[in-house]
Amino acid sequence: MAGLFTFLFRCTPLLLLLLIALPAWAGQGTELIGSGKALFTGAQKFSKGGAPCVSCHAFAYPGVHGGNLAPDLTRMYEGFGEQGMKDVLKSLEFPTMKRIYADKPLTDEEISALIAFARDAGEKKSPDTGKGPVAAGTALFFCGLIGLTLYKRRIG
Repeated sequence: MAGLFTFLFRCTPLLLLLLIALPAWAGQGTELIGSGKALFTGAQKFSKGGAPCVSCHAFAYPGVHGGNLAPDLTRMYEGFGEQGMKDVLKSLEFPTMKRIYADKPLTDEEISALIAFARDAGEKKSPDTGKGPVAAGTALFFCGLIGLTLYKRRIG
């Protein structure tokens, strides 16, 4: 029994680190997504004064209610991918957008934020499954299983 307690005592820091690191890892890019949402909705102005995307485009995302003049951009990331979106947002070759943004091109930071927002929307198309706690529970289970196996070998 003392061997089991020793093993668990040695594993505890690793488990705590895992439980602390998983939520932090899962939350990376949250600021960039928030910035992209703010740019899309107009809560944050584009640095060169272009109109917010939501003025013309619909986008299915919590808290975003867009226009109907231009196509719905909800699945844009799925269709174009990261590089395709970057190219589209850099050139803005669509007739209406070309006129609006001719003297107001998006910066690289704004493009990155809008892409992060579009990627997040694509990932949120299904309800949040809460993978962080499940992964932590699975890791804890396997650590305990390994611990019991090693303990059993020592006494068996």
